[in-house]
Amino acid sequence: MFKKVLVSLLVLVVNFSLLAHEGHKEAGLKSLYGGVVKKTTNTFVEVVQEGKEVQLFVRDHDDKMIPLTDLQIGGEVKDSKKKSEPLKVAAISNKHFKVLNDVSKHPFFSLKVMISGKIKNTKFAKEEVVFNLENSME
Repeated sequence: MFKKVLVSLLVLVVNFSLLAHEGHKEAGLKSLYGGVVKKTTNTFVEVVQEGKEVQLFVRDHDDKMIPLTDLQIGGEVKDSKKKSEPLKVAAISNKHFKVLNDVSKHPFFSLKVMISGKIKNTKFAKEEVVFNLENSME
């Protein structure tokens, strides 16, 4: 008798947990370019590091790229000795930003990205994400 009640409760709990997730959209933190993705209030920011080059891809929560002309990027790069310098970026083909700072000198560094701009005519300001990255010292 006790086993039947226990099994019935277990089935009931499992059914309710499955129903609770029905209709919810996936978190959306998927990488489209092979990098690390972080979420802000209005955007997803993906950092792709290939050798000495670091790139930033910014898209909205519908996974659509935001035109770079609608974005302002700022922030800072902090090396492993906690020395910081302003983040410098260049727009590349209106598709992504390339980090111009030389990040190759230190094994570890952090990239603080501050984003302002507009999405679908709605303005947003100073959304911040921090990426802790490392260089392979080969």
